[in-house]
Amino acid sequence: MKPLVAAFLLCWTANLVSVERVVDGDTFVAELAIWPKVVVTEHVRVLGVDSPERSDVARWQAAAAFTKGWLADAGTVAVTVCKLDSFGRVLGKVTSQTKGELAAALILAGHGVVYQGSR
Repeated sequence: MKPLVAAFLLCWTANLVSVERVVDGDTFVAELAIWPKVVVTEHVRVLGVDSPERSDVARWQAAAAFTKGWLADAGTVAVTVCKLDSFGRVLGKVTSQTKGELAAALILAGHGVVYQGSR
């Protein structure tokens, strides 16, 4: 399905259908509704934040648990994507009408730092 997603990469917003798994604080695998009756499974890299990697086990687990809880409690979640990162993940702004942006929440909770780079 990557070619289908790449065709839409001018900038698009998808609704989060379900989360398959949280990889770490700033990456998760999810089903995204990109068009009526069109759902794709994508690795989503949260835009604007960098969270601890697996080598820092305690902090990595805490960040991943935070993201898992945030996504579970956020209600309707939108993912706005404008490009893929260097690993082929969709790089997106993850927002909830009730909770705001996931990147900001991770930073405020101490589970991430601002990330300005391009992956």
